[in-house]
Parts: sequence; structure tokens; C-alpha cells
Amino acid sequence: ARQKSGEQWEPPEQKDVDDFRAGILPLAEAGKLGALLLQYPAGFHCAPENLEKVANTLRWFYDYPKVVELRHRSWSERSDDVTALLSEHRASGVLIDEPKFASSIRQELEVTGDIFYFRAHGRNAKAWWHPKESWERYDYFYSRNEIKQHAERIKKAASTAGIKKAFAFYNNHSRANAPANAIMLAQELGVRLKAMPPEAMLAKFPELVRRES
Repeated sequence: ARQKSGEQWEPPEQKDVDDFRAGILPLAEAGKLGALLLQYPAGFHCAPENLEKVANTLRWFYDYPKVVELRHRSWSERSDDVTALLSEHRASGVLIDEPKFASSIRQELEVTGDIFYFRAHGRNAKAWWHPKESWERYDYFYSRNEIKQHAERIKKAASTAGIKKAFAFYNNHSRANAPANAIMLAQELGVRLKAMPPEAMLAKFPELVRRES
């Protein structure tokens, strides 16, 4: 979608959809397209017109694996409608880790597709709504214990019947926190790294050096 002003968005034209599909086709043909992420902002409420907007977007990409990230609490209050929508279009809901407010979505949606998709945005509640600089919203480093909690939740979800692929992404990109936390998650999941982190990164994030007890 294209931003018109503030939180007002106008739907893309058919040419926009066609151009985007043409752009991702080489990735799909090469088997390198894990899933399309449909991300909606916190101000996007569960209303009939918004359910239809999500449905239309899912229809445009009917032949691709899709995951949908919803953030407002109203989507979990109408979880039956959301589950039905995602199931109809063979899409999966995204499990998100972010600061929790009264308006935040509850992560209780049923498994509806064959993809498990986890996204961590950090927990910087103080700067979430009104950061002085945009990067401050995601300025958060997950501790080893928090990463262990992520790993346990991911392992449990990924072992759910029907799940064929699992993805985990860290979006707390400020100060290079995201790649450091991703490495820590790989360690907790027993995923072997293809290369060791550079010395400068190890110096900045001593948490990456595991000390076995």
C-alpha cells in the first residue's frame, strides 16, 4: 500500500501488484522465497473494511506462502474471524515480541498455515510511541535469558503438527543488536554458524562468547 498522509493508506493499483510479483518471481523460481510478510501497523484495527483489505492482499498473492503480522488488540478480540480469514487463504499469523500495552494484540491465534514466523522488535516501551529519533524505538538488546525464552517458544511452535517451515527475525536493529541477538538464538537452538562473528562484534557483545558451566 502507498501512504497518503499519516496513518491513511490507499490501496495499490493493479500495476503496482504486477510489478511487485514480477520482482519476486526470480526468488520464487530459485526456491529462495520463504514467505511474504504482510505487516500492518498498530493503528490498523480489526474492522470489516480492514478484514477485506487483508483478504484482498492475500488474494493478490494466492500462489505464494504468506504470513500476516497484526498488532492491535482488536484482532485477538475477533480471533475467530482472523483464524477463518488466514485459514481460507492458507496464511499464517506472525508471533511478535514487542512492548506490551493495553492496545497490544494477544498472541493466542490458532495455527492456520504450515509456516511458523517469529519477529522480535525489542521491548523499549519508553521510546516506543514517541522516540526522539526513529531508531530509538528498536534500541533494545535481548538478554541471554530472554533469548532462551524465545528459543523454547520457537522449538515448541515449530514442532506443532502441520508446521513445515519456521523463521525467526530480529528487528531490534539499532546499534547492531539484531544480528547479535540472532547469533545468540542460533546458539540456543543448536544451529551451527557458517562463520564466526568478527572480533569487533565479539568485543561489543561479550554475550556472544558462551561459557559452558
